[in-house]
Formats: sequence, structure tokens, C-alpha cells
Amino acid sequence: MKIKRCPIIFHNVISTSARCKTNGWHIVARDFRNAIIKNGLYSTGPIIYKVSHFDKSVSEADYTFYMPVNTSIQMEDNDKYRFDELWKFDDGLAY
Repeated sequence: MKIKRCPIIFHNVISTSARCKTNGWHIVARDFRNAIIKNGLYSTGPIIYKVSHFDKSVSEADYTFYMPVNTSIQMEDNDKYRFDELWKFDDGLAY
């Protein structure tokens, strides 16, 4: 296995964010994936997630999930989902 440093680029990325208990994040991820499938889309890459603002006293954190999908979509502005045609890390690790 060879690990290399390179830019990582994803096209047609849908994302959603939620604040939830640390033992319940997988429910948000599952519901996100199911909403994508129910709308006739499918994933073309990994589900990527970000955890921020962890509060140990109540075991909660902010989770953001990102999933590249098979096609570009038109999405009205809303507070649940976001669409980005291009999502890029300038410096990443891949193997």
C-alpha cells in the first residue's frame, strides 16, 4: 500500500449538518443516505464527516456529513441540505 500526498477533489457533493448525541450520529448519517437514495441519486464516493464543537458534559457534538452523488442537481436554499458542484481539499493523503 502506497500513501501519497495530493489534492482530493469531489464533484456534486450534498451535505447536511446536525447537532446530536455522540452515540446517535449514525442515525443522522443513515437518514441522510436514505434521503439521497429516495430522490433517485446514488453515491459516487465515500461518506465524509466532520465533528466539531464537542461538549463532553452532555455528550453532544455538531456533525456534518458530505456525500458525492452521480449528477449535478438544482436545490433551493434550505436549512437542511446544501449542494456544492466542486468540493476540494488542496492537500490530502490518498492510497
